[in-house]
Amino acid sequence: MSEREDDLLHVVSAWRELKWRRFRDAFDILYPHLGPAEDQGSIVRSSARRRALNLLQWLGHCDVPVAATEPIYCAPPVLARLSATRFPQAVLCGARSPHTTDALQGVCARYRCRLLIECQPQNIEAAYVPRRIVIEADSENAIADVAQEMHIAYSAVPPAWDIAKFSASLDEYLMSCPPVQLPDIDWVRHDFNTKSLQFRPVGAAFCHVRLSRYQHPLFPAMRYYLWNGNAYREVEREWGCYALLRHAGIHVLAYDPRHLILAVPSGAALPRMLARACTLCSGYAPRFVPQTDCPSGSPGRAGLHVFPGVPLMVAQMVADKLGQPLDIKTLPTLFRGVA
Repeated sequence: MSEREDDLLHVVSAWRELKWRRFRDAFDILYPHLGPAEDQGSIVRSSARRRALNLLQWLGHCDVPVAATEPIYCAPPVLARLSATRFPQAVLCGARSPHTTDALQGVCARYRCRLLIECQPQNIEAAYVPRRIVIEADSENAIADVAQEMHIAYSAVPPAWDIAKFSASLDEYLMSCPPVQLPDIDWVRHDFNTKSLQFRPVGAAFCHVRLSRYQHPLFPAMRYYLWNGNAYREVEREWGCYALLRHAGIHVLAYDPRHLILAVPSGAALPRMLARACTLCSGYAPRFVPQTDCPSGSPGRAGLHVFPGVPLMVAQMVADKLGQPLDIKTLPTLFRGVA
């Protein structure tokens, strides 16, 4: 049977390919059912909408283009092997219909697999996170048999490892963005502040190296330019932030090796594929911890994304790709677990 938490994924799955406008309309129709009791305004709703889409992407359910003019694609269903689990486990990613769980229950029973279904935390910062559906078995072969009968792709190698390994590094990404030597444009501009990890109005001081966000004068579109003197590269926000942080020598990634937790400032979110690699280690959506609950001295002013179940090797690969060292520490009890 269908659960309300899966409604947004069901819509995306049914369309397979949809423009941002259609996704926005679907989200706004569903918002009153899973959002706050009272509508807190268009800005809060817009933030929740963007957050929901990011989580669908990080969980491997869909692929979101950089340009708003390109469609959102729902990924085909796949069973993603989880790492560091006591028994072989695989989480269901990609397209899902209201009948998927019923079909899985029947097939899992035939192959003596356990079907684990749980709701993920739902709040204004993580709205519409689909249920975590995991198949657990005593052997890899049993999961492979379920995948074959369901016509779902499956690999015994955890995708998180391959995604982290083969993702571009910061230097490789910047090399793919050719520098352009042109005068600054006169659009509304905000510059990224490496202390607060927020975009702020332009100050009086000139920065030789800066990440600037520009508001298109006619359309609700943002552009991000990484400037070095009089030349710029057009970049994705996340990569541009880490390029500037590396230039400033600021370190923002914390890791708890005992509890396998990676903490990332929400103001310096991981690039999409690296975020997916960390998310697919456990199949749980990263937890948002507001700044008021973060330890003193935590970077940024907006809070942290906490990724559970991330092995040290994956966390280290992600940090190396971004030119960041890992701050190894024991994180607060609040950060542990997934609920």
